[in-house]
Amino acid sequence: MTRSRRTRLSVGALLSLLALSACGAAPETGAAAGTTAGAAGAFPMTFDSCGTEVTVAAPPERVLSFYPTMTEMMVALGLEDRLVGQVNTQYGTPSERYAAAYDAVRVVTEGEPSAEAVIGERPDLLLAEQDWRFDGKRLPTRATYAEDGLPVLVSESLCADTKTETTVPDTYEDLERLGRLFGVEEEAADLVTELKGIVAGAEEAVADEEPASVAILSVYESTLYVQAGGLYTDVLERAGGRNLITSAHLPEGEYYAAWSPEKIVRLDPDVIVFPYNDEEVRETALAYIEARLATTDAVRSDRVIGVPEPVFGGGVRSSLGVEEVARLLHPDAFTN
Repeated sequence: MTRSRRTRLSVGALLSLLALSACGAAPETGAAAGTTAGAAGAFPMTFDSCGTEVTVAAPPERVLSFYPTMTEMMVALGLEDRLVGQVNTQYGTPSERYAAAYDAVRVVTEGEPSAEAVIGERPDLLLAEQDWRFDGKRLPTRATYAEDGLPVLVSESLCADTKTETTVPDTYEDLERLGRLFGVEEEAADLVTELKGIVAGAEEAVADEEPASVAILSVYESTLYVQAGGLYTDVLERAGGRNLITSAHLPEGEYYAAWSPEKIVRLDPDVIVFPYNDEEVRETALAYIEARLATTDAVRSDRVIGVPEPVFGGGVRSSLGVEEVARLLHPDAFTN
């Protein structure tokens, strides 16, 4: 018997045990109880999740989140008690606004989970930012999980076929979908309205500012990468920046590519923005940029700005990130 087949049997067996144990579960309280009552008649629900049809048979009770922005959306909608845990916390930190509730969600593993670790949590829904890890090698495919009754929803902001075209307004689709799924449509609608207001306010604040010429860079294993397209460019432009790197500079369908430092020196950006996951990555990237790009205006004028990677990862964070980046690029526009 292959390993993937053993995994599939384990998923099915554990889901069966979960269904049985749910019969004797304690009564729900708070927002979760209202969620079940409000959504009970709507199931099963079927979604088009980045081109894959995903059916959710019943209101999820044990959600496993695979990325900080997915956890943050659940928290922002008051659904943290539906989270059995989170993985891949190494990929970034939450916004200050949701940090306390986010930090209270149990961390299953800081890095990529094994198939056994996922099964061990007895989840009834997986929320992921992209579907690349469900390739049958790292983890079972989404189709395999679906056969065993475990739906996998991925972020509409980062679909493989459209990620280079995503804009901030597209990120609200995930919030609206979670609102339908958990019966909190009003909360989701109110949150979307609030986020739109935050983005509009930031755009208005920098409307009269000269757009800063920016290169978005990251450093991985001593190699320099540039980012453009999708949320990288859209968040930046709404925040009053102009990305010197365009999708034309990158492989088709990708929003990153390895570049030599010399290319960046020739572009000579006024500002360098670099996404980071944690303090170690931030310090390493900053040291690399200051050493290799010392002759750029950005480094000479001390305008090398670190931004948490989840800002470009959709969900609630990209909207909040527009204001965050705008304040970093144009601090004088926010003095009042």
